[in-house]
Amino acid sequence: MWGQTMNADYLKPTAVALGFVAKEEHFGWHRFRHSLSTWADEETGDITISQTLLRHANPGITGKVYTHGDDAKALEVQEQILKRMLAAKPAREVISGFPSGWASGWDLTTNNQQPRASDYAASR
Repeated sequence: MWGQTMNADYLKPTAVALGFVAKEEHFGWHRFRHSLSTWADEETGDITISQTLLRHANPGITGKVYTHGDDAKALEVQEQILKRMLAAKPAREVISGFPSGWASGWDLTTNNQQPRASDYAASR
């Protein structure tokens, strides 16, 4: 059986049934190279393993084109950053703690007229 026949009769229908791709979307064996590279990099953290598996001469191609980020990990990090931001003091509270006159004229809503270090030194 030819590779394209296997793809058309078995591989793509399975991918469509699992919701990986739409019926009209192109799906072929080449997609497995992207998955293989991503999985190998997640397991080892060493892009040269993916480079070797895909037989690439240039690790830049492997890393930039074939290896994709981990969405679940990215969302987890984003959530941690957001929690830290929400736990931090509002800018108005932080700025009000500086010596008087340091932030005079600094409109926090429009971010106009940002204070300079010399303004702080002059107010000391």
